[in-house]
Amino acid sequence: MIRCLLPMARLSYHGAVEGKKKSRARGGVRASGSSPAGPPKSPLAAALAFAFLVAVSGGCGSDTRPIERYRPLDFTPMVDTGKSVIPSSEQQEALEELGLPDHFWISLDPRTGDRVESWSWTEAAEELSFHNGRLIRRRTLRDRSGEYPPTSLRPQDFSTGTDLDDLKAALGAPYFSTTSDLQGKQMLLLFYTRAVATFTDGSFSSIDTMVHPFERLPEADSGL
Repeated sequence: MIRCLLPMARLSYHGAVEGKKKSRARGGVRASGSSPAGPPKSPLAAALAFAFLVAVSGGCGSDTRPIERYRPLDFTPMVDTGKSVIPSSEQQEALEELGLPDHFWISLDPRTGDRVESWSWTEAAEELSFHNGRLIRRRTLRDRSGEYPPTSLRPQDFSTGTDLDDLKAALGAPYFSTTSDLQGKQMLLLFYTRAVATFTDGSFSSIDTMVHPFERLPEADSGL
């Protein structure tokens, strides 16, 4: 979902800013004694909220269908063991039906353990999205196997306890890494030949296996 939110967020943000400017120009200064206007609204927050709703309802331009499969009557929750994850009953049914995904994207909240992930299968042209193990969306994908070769990684091998050593064992050394401060949080972004991963304030927070093939150059090693 993140892959398609940014363009819509930019458009929505600029629209929100322009709308706010026009509203100020029409309304002028609020007269004394009138009712409070309430806390200021953030154009960026409004833009992201709007983009999220559009992305969820529209599926980023793909064929999003009602969820009618992978709904067992007895739901078994996903279990995060610290170094790996035991899939939920809905995820396990998807694995039995389609096998391991050709690609996946996982986002974790290091504070709460909240987990959102997306699994995709090239041959079946399917993408399933889960929130804490619950299926929340299914959509049809176009074939991009030539652009993104299937991964050999498994989504259940990445969890809240994943660290740099775990990533190095699974992916080797990153060919590039960078840090940045985002809203008071220290972000570490790691680029591997088969995935991109992030850490937030020292805790594992995301991984995406849909990356272009890359011929790593010796001098590109980050030293991590």
